[in-house]
Amino acid sequence: MKKRKNGQRTNNDSRLPEMIQTDDDQREPSTPQGKETKRSGKKDRKIRKSSFLVNMKIAPKLLLGFLTIALLAAVMGGFAVFNVLTISNAASNMYVNMFLPSQSMATLSDLFNTGCNHLRQALIAEEDDINVYTSQLETDSLKYTSTLSLLENMIPPDSAEKFNTLKKEYDDYISLFKDAIDKIKKGQREEVKKDIMHYGDLKTAEGKVEKAIDSLKSSMTAGSAKIDTNTREVSSMAVYVTIGTAGVVLILSVLIGVLIARGFSRPIKRLTQHVQKLAAGDTDITLTVYPRKDEIGQMRDAIGRITDSIKALESDTSKLIGAAMEG
Repeated sequence: MKKRKNGQRTNNDSRLPEMIQTDDDQREPSTPQGKETKRSGKKDRKIRKSSFLVNMKIAPKLLLGFLTIALLAAVMGGFAVFNVLTISNAASNMYVNMFLPSQSMATLSDLFNTGCNHLRQALIAEEDDINVYTSQLETDSLKYTSTLSLLENMIPPDSAEKFNTLKKEYDDYISLFKDAIDKIKKGQREEVKKDIMHYGDLKTAEGKVEKAIDSLKSSMTAGSAKIDTNTREVSSMAVYVTIGTAGVVLILSVLIGVLIARGFSRPIKRLTQHVQKLAAGDTDITLTVYPRKDEIGQMRDAIGRITDSIKALESDTSKLIGAAMEG
């Protein structure tokens, strides 16, 4: 009987590890483990699916982030160049449409006044100097006519009507001016003097030209103010666009940097916590369930294998100790 009992005990002892193994397989997770799973689930929120960026190695991922930031910087540089060109074109338009016509208008006015002064000097000059003054008057007439033709190509559309009026008045004046030169050459200076002193045809035409010049100046000044305002608006808009683009690029660069940093720091922090628990002898850890194929995923898999090995070792040790105590 003892042998049978011993044999039965031996058989029961041989079946004990299997029963223990079966009980271990059917054992449900303890409450702390379930709580830990819930905490981990709250941290993860959602089960992430494997993607190209997640599986990418760390070095290429960093390089991709830097290239993205560089691309954003290049876009900002392109906007800056575009805005600089816009400001340059606005300045060029201001020079062509405002400064050149204004300068030519000032030259035209000076030539007209110079011609009028030379005419009066010719009327009081000595007989021997008449030819010198008449030659000078003819030169003044040619300069004035060429400057007027040059100005015609620069006049803004808003001042075209004023310019046409000036051109008409000048054509009437230049005809009388040339007649006055011919009279001076013939020695009829007194007739020209009377015309100027008593507001004859020449003096009247001279006054109309002066009035037309002043009217054209006023019109061009108003047009210049409008061009200046438009140029300032374009320049301001270009500056605002540049600042806005720089701000957007800066924000996007910071966001990309933060996302890349969080993508590395958060899983590494969790793995560090798991390793610290393993070092303290606590194998009750739950790793994230989403797969990664980068270096962080390899670390996670390694920690998982180490945890499984420790748990298996603890389980075998417990079984051996239990069998030894019952035996």
